[in-house]
Amino acid sequence: MKQDVGSAMKLDIINKYLKEALKEAYKAYDLAECPIGAIIVKDNKIIARGYNKRELAEDPLGHAEIIAIKKASKKLNTWRLDDCIMFVTLEPCIMCAGAIINSRIKEVYFGALDKRNGAVCSNLDSFNKFTHKPIYHYLENEDCSKILTNFFTDLRYNIDITKIKIETKRLILRPFSILDLDDFYEYAKVDGVGEMAGWQHHKNIDESRIILNDLISSGEILAIYHKEDKKVIGSIGIHKRFHHEFKGLKYREIGYVLSKDYWHNGYMKEALNSLISYLFNETNLDVLVACHFNFNEASKKVILSQKFKYFKSSIIKGNKSSYYYLMKEDLK
Repeated sequence: MKQDVGSAMKLDIINKYLKEALKEAYKAYDLAECPIGAIIVKDNKIIARGYNKRELAEDPLGHAEIIAIKKASKKLNTWRLDDCIMFVTLEPCIMCAGAIINSRIKEVYFGALDKRNGAVCSNLDSFNKFTHKPIYHYLENEDCSKILTNFFTDLRYNIDITKIKIETKRLILRPFSILDLDDFYEYAKVDGVGEMAGWQHHKNIDESRIILNDLISSGEILAIYHKEDKKVIGSIGIHKRFHHEFKGLKYREIGYVLSKDYWHNGYMKEALNSLISYLFNETNLDVLVACHFNFNEASKKVILSQKFKYFKSSIIKGNKSSYYYLMKEDLK
């Protein structure tokens, strides 16, 4: 049953609040969580926000609606949310529908149907079955539907690095092998190398062995092999990160580390230039994202040398960081 959208408030106000719920969904998206967001409104003010954190918190109750309800109850110092209205991007599941009923929320607006798990009108008519009967409105919002479609498309898109072997004048980019352990430990143990990329330098070769095995199994990291010196001198990651700004496009985030002995000789620019060309031409990638800590000026120079454009800032592991992007069409 699709109830009358105009029965409670003006359409422009409804859309304003739904956009706020979408902002919460984008936060979930960027954390690789199923992108669902919710807000709760009382007396025309947003009193609580929530986004899906089930994977991040390893909590089966970590749904956007539950999180927002808990925050609203804490804000109002009561479990009764009688005069509150919820806006959520997706039709609530049976758990969240139950929480909405039991918290006495007056009214619920949702932007997309959940044909598999929805418990308001898709599979169950839960809001009309119990003592408290919240009014609900299905808004049929395209953005709420697309964010989910795009997220799962991003999730399924993969790049097989086992097939990558790129040769430049001085370097070869190829997957790591456990035979690279000594070379890996040689640069990973140096203070200031890993720290520039957000990890601590390695204390011993046993630590490097564990980490190298993890890198190999991740299927995201390429070794940078120096042809003349016959050794691995660094790595480039082709990471599956999530950025809602590029939803619906094929994209990956790159990160890199280079042995301190090889800094300031153009090796990383050489490696990136060849990898960027390969990814855009051979894997049909649409966008590449790169990031650096703001204290890492050397990394910033490398990124800008490849014509990346700035698009946002963030805090990563307590450090201010900047994100950049490069579109395939920019290289035409």
